[in-house]
Amino acid sequence: MEIQFGNVAPKHQLYDEAAESLSKGAAVVTTVQMPDEYLDSSGITSHYGYDPDVDVSAFRSHVLECHSPYLEDGKFGVTNATEKLGHYNEALMTVVHPSGIWTAHSRKDPTWVWCDDEAFGKVLSDFYQIPQGFPGNFTDTHWRVQGRRLWKPGDAPNVMPGDIPGSIADLDATIVDTGRLAFQTLMGGGKVGLTGAGTTSSTTTLSISSLTASAWIGYRIYVYSTSTGMTWGNIVSNTTSAVTVDQWYVPGTPGGAAATAPTTPWAFVIADGGVPSAWFAGLSTTNTATVHTDTSMSGEIIVGSPTGEASGGGLLRKLQTFTSTSAISTSTYTESATWTVNANDGPPLPNGAGTGDTIYRVGYFSSAIASVSSIFMMFESLMSAPALLVLTGDALTATDTITGS
Repeated sequence: MEIQFGNVAPKHQLYDEAAESLSKGAAVVTTVQMPDEYLDSSGITSHYGYDPDVDVSAFRSHVLECHSPYLEDGKFGVTNATEKLGHYNEALMTVVHPSGIWTAHSRKDPTWVWCDDEAFGKVLSDFYQIPQGFPGNFTDTHWRVQGRRLWKPGDAPNVMPGDIPGSIADLDATIVDTGRLAFQTLMGGGKVGLTGAGTTSSTTTLSISSLTASAWIGYRIYVYSTSTGMTWGNIVSNTTSAVTVDQWYVPGTPGGAAATAPTTPWAFVIADGGVPSAWFAGLSTTNTATVHTDTSMSGEIIVGSPTGEASGGGLLRKLQTFTSTSAISTSTYTESATWTVNANDGPPLPNGAGTGDTIYRVGYFSSAIASVSSIFMMFESLMSAPALLVLTGDALTATDTITGS
């Protein structure tokens, strides 16, 4: 569980040797990383639990009362919360105890709180009687630590550990030529679709007779088999007798594992209008300008590149979340995705060794497979500032807003 606090009276200055800068007692963002469990003094696994329905007012009064130097006989300070309140609320106690986390970092109560566990954030908000969530201008008023970097007020890093709203990547997308072609095909209809049945298939191919060679590149084929169900794929090439797709997708979970190849007997539909969605996003470590003639994104993080990512890495291409953000009259929507560093990524490493990955660009594609980007690339965005990912758990959220006329 991760907690972020607004701290206007930090006990410790932040110092960035590279930037030769000091926080000088200014407001800072104080981060608390609380594990789900720990080993107690007896070697028993315990959990940092809390009661989301705790009477926070009674808990606060209990903490203040039991911190008094005039405790009644038989009382043992705030550790007596089990008897007093019926639930230990260990996570809460760890933070608010007079000798706990918060008093070790600040001389005053926090001014706001954010937590990736919203219910616990509410408990802390009620305890300290402070707003829950990030202030809209906190990057202008607070020092923040990102990996090994220190950001002074006014600087706007694109990423901080924990996927912090307000540090979301600021993107200005370039629609590339293949994307323009996809829009034309989608809106104009492209070719009239095709239906039929077949008898053979493989991991990425279907045998279909009487095709026009290369006529269906960039279209989407839907296949139903009585034994494997429905699946679909993006056509990357076709001969007169077969189509090849990027992979087979599970309709309900296109961002997950590939679907099983259709088995016989099967029927297919190649839909009118080409490929209808570009909602897979990838990250690039190459700092170059985006141009409309790009057909792929150089430096994209893929398995084995550029810094040894393994299958299952948190920085690989992934499915975005689509949101319609305005009335039909303005035709505005957003695409958003969050990448979180895990143990399958190359440097950054689980222990923070190495220099990490600096992310400069995000690309948007109709395919989950990087090797077919030249057909299915839609947008490419250069960030307003690079995003440095150093430690396991560091997260980057990229959100792009697309507005039509």
